[in-house]
Order: sequence, then structure tokens, then C-alpha cells
Amino acid sequence: MTTRAVYKAVPWSCEIDRTGEAWRLRFRSPAMREYLAMHIALLPALRYELAMRGVALIPGGAYEDDGGATVIAGPTGAGKTSLLLGSLGHGSRFVGDEYVGLSSAGHVSPVVRSLALRRTSLALVPGAADKLSTSRRAGLLVAEFLTRLTQRRLEPLSHVRPEELGMKVADSGADVKRVVWLEPASASGSPAMGPMSEDELIDRFVERDAVHQEAYGDISLRLQSLAGHDQAGVGWRQALEACLLSVECYRLRFDRERLSEAMDALGTLSAA
Repeated sequence: MTTRAVYKAVPWSCEIDRTGEAWRLRFRSPAMREYLAMHIALLPALRYELAMRGVALIPGGAYEDDGGATVIAGPTGAGKTSLLLGSLGHGSRFVGDEYVGLSSAGHVSPVVRSLALRRTSLALVPGAADKLSTSRRAGLLVAEFLTRLTQRRLEPLSHVRPEELGMKVADSGADVKRVVWLEPASASGSPAMGPMSEDELIDRFVERDAVHQEAYGDISLRLQSLAGHDQAGVGWRQALEACLLSVECYRLRFDRERLSEAMDALGTLSAA
């Protein structure tokens, strides 16, 4: 099987071979092989394995306070990491960023223990950048330059451990108290926080999953085909449905230029 696609500014070609029980992936493009391997092979395979165990892998971040964990999810560039950092700056504990797992028992677990940063992600905690090493700060500047050079078709991320920013880290995963879905809104209006139905939130996650499959040629579909069933897809959705039944679901609409107000709106949930 040969898969070809274009993700933003990066052309790539991937060949997948199977010999017995062994699989081998070859990337013809020398650009960003590790990044592409993660998104078109490792993450889909992890999604498949977790779904078979009653855990839904979703794009999002999570932080924990005394009331439980808040999961922040939404489309790329919606401000997930910025708001996560703002919450950590107010004393919450870091659970995970970029990808987390939601279990049918209502638990959120990190996939990796790092923050996926752009320089703009630090808008709510500007002093945190001073705690980074010189090489880390240089990496953020290089990533910002590449973003502008490619007119946002390519937006590299710098992965930083939360301890490097002086943030607290939760000992492990945590029970989910709420899930907040972020949506873009007009800059002329104030951020709006409101309840969101479980079904609508699940639809948003399904849409994001479909976008990922379209962008990367998701091999989890190939794994399901080889297994002769769609148990992983069913398990992924069932885990989401079971988790969201026991948590609060919200929608937060705001413009990225009004991050501070959005942070205030998010803070009202924790204070409630």
C-alpha cells in the first residue's frame, strides 16, 4: 500500500510494507520524517490500541485543580495551549497537552508530558519565557520565523517540559470534571461561555478525527480493515460517550486577540 498526500506546506510520500507480522514504513521525503511518522503511523496506531482498551485519544490539553481536571479541546490554533498555560500560571497542575486520552471511566491521562508551544502561546504568561534556556528561546524564534516564511502553511511547534516554565505537574492522570470546546468568534464580541450538549461535542471530536485522517492518510483505518471489523472506531466513540455522560460540557467562543477575557471566562468555571 502506498499513501501520498500533502499536509500544509510539506509534501511527503510513505510506503507501508508487511512481511509476516512485521510492518515497515519508508518515508521518501527527507523533510520532517519524525514528525510525519508520528502523525501518520504512531498516533493512529496508539489511537487504535487505546480504543480497544476503552480510551479515546483526542487532540487537547488538560489541567487539574482541587475540583478535578478540565480538558481544553478544539481545532488547531484555537488557543488550547495558551489557555492551558494561563491556568497553570494561576496554580493549576499540568496533566497533558496536544494529545490526551479520555477513558470510559471519566479519567484523563497524558500521552506525553510536554507542552507544544509557539511563541504566541506564552501571551498569558509572558514572564515564563525568561525561565527557558537560551536554546529553547532560540527554537521558539526559529519556529516563528518559519511560520511567517510559509505564510502559516507550516507552523512548527517547540516541545517544552512544564517544569522548564516553572509549572506544577500532576502526579498522574485525573478524573475529568469538565470539557471545554474552543471555537473562533468575531473580534468585535466578548468571549462567550455556555453549555454544550454531549452529542454536539462528540460530533466536534468526530470532525477533528476525520480532518486528521484526511490530512495524514490515517493508517488506523487500514488497521481496522486488516482486523476485519471496526471495533477500534466503535470503542473510540463509546469511550467518549461514556466519559462525557459524567462531566460538564461547555463551548467557549472567542477571538485570539481577546485571550485575557477568554481566560477570565474559563476561570469562572473553576471558581464555581
